[in-house]
This record gives sequence, structure tokens and C-alpha cells, in this order.
Amino acid sequence: MQATTRSNGLTRLGAIALSATLLSACTAGSSTALADGGRAESAQVTSLGPNESIDAVIRRHYPEGLPYARIRRAGPAALARLRAILNDPAENEWWPNAVGAIGIIGGPDASAALIGFIQAHSERALEPDTYRAALTAVAALGYVAHGGDARAMGFVADAARRVNAPSAPARDLRLAPSAIGVQAILALGISGRPEARAVLEELQRSGDDAMRQRTAESLQTLEQVAKAGLAAYLNRK
Repeated sequence: MQATTRSNGLTRLGAIALSATLLSACTAGSSTALADGGRAESAQVTSLGPNESIDAVIRRHYPEGLPYARIRRAGPAALARLRAILNDPAENEWWPNAVGAIGIIGGPDASAALIGFIQAHSERALEPDTYRAALTAVAALGYVAHGGDARAMGFVADAARRVNAPSAPARDLRLAPSAIGVQAILALGISGRPEARAVLEELQRSGDDAMRQRTAESLQTLEQVAKAGLAAYLNRK
């Protein structure tokens, strides 16, 4: 019983919530969030070079979310630097921001980087920043899937279906199927894709009350993103 209670507490510590205003990726007390639609762009980033610019954006805490518009303008050229940050253990404080930025930039290279990061940190104990970054990477795949990336959509759809898979009690932070699945359900909503709607409706029919509520919220987000587009959805929040 004590181990189970501890496991539940660890899951809550790493939980990520999709609110009405932003897709946040935080543990208790964290000030990191995935995107704010560009409302809170960094005043420190002006005419820096591509790598310097993305470094300056990533190495900040954003209570209201990463600066979506600025990161989109950085474009695929910033992906190599973001991957380098993820490969440097000394940078792990900024890994949640880095995976969020990779998701915002999007494209096949983004889905490969995010899925690779998640898989590389599965099946072992994680530091809080790494755990938070891995769950953020799952949510960030929703941005990539929004652009039509089939690999991102397939990953979050499969993960969402495993949300109720049993997990062994743990005394440390690990990527349990339940934690990944919750983030995948959020990612399906933010994707705004019809394929995601089918998965969410499937889960809603087969789930319990908690699942029905979770999928209903994600379906509401999906409808808003599908109607307005992701950038407009984020900017109007």
C-alpha cells in the first residue's frame, strides 16, 4: 500500500494539464508551460543569430507558456541546436522548453526527435526535469500531429489507448503508461485532426467517468483548434 501511494504521488507530481488557456507542462511549483500563442515573447531576444536566438528563448521560465510565434519564426534551422541541447545532460533544466520548441517547429525531424527522446528515457528512474521533459515531449507531439505528421499521430493515438495499462508500483519517477497516456490524450486534442477525434470518441465510449471527462475536454479543444487553426486558437486565449 505504501508503494502504491508513493507511485500515485509521483504520477501527480509529473502531471501535465491542458487548461482553457494553455497547454502546460509542469511539475508542482514549475513555471514552465508549452505555448502561449506568442503573447509573452522575450524582450531579451532581438537580432541574434539563429542558434543564439533559440538559446535565449529556451533558457527562460515562462509562466504563461513558450513564445509560439517567435519559435515558429526560428523554423527548422533551429532543430539541430535544440537536439544538441537535449543531448547535453548539463542542459536538463531547459529540456522541457527544448522539447516544447521542437514540437512547435514541427515536421518529420521534430517527431523523430521527440519520440526518440521519450523512448530514450523509458524504463528507468528519472530526475524531475527529465521526467517533466519526457511528458512535455508527449504533449508536444500534438503540435507536430497538427501539421499532418503521421508518425506523431500514430504515437499519441497508441499511447492514449494504453492510458489504463497496469503499471508496477514505483518509488521513483518513471514513464508509466498512464502518465504518457494522459499526455497523449491532451496531444490528440491540440492536434485538431479528424484522426484524433476518432480515437478520442473511441476512448470516450469505452472509458469510465474520469476517461469520459478527460476525453470530452480534449474533444472540445480539438473542435476549437480544427475551427480556428492552432495559432489562432492559442492567440485568442
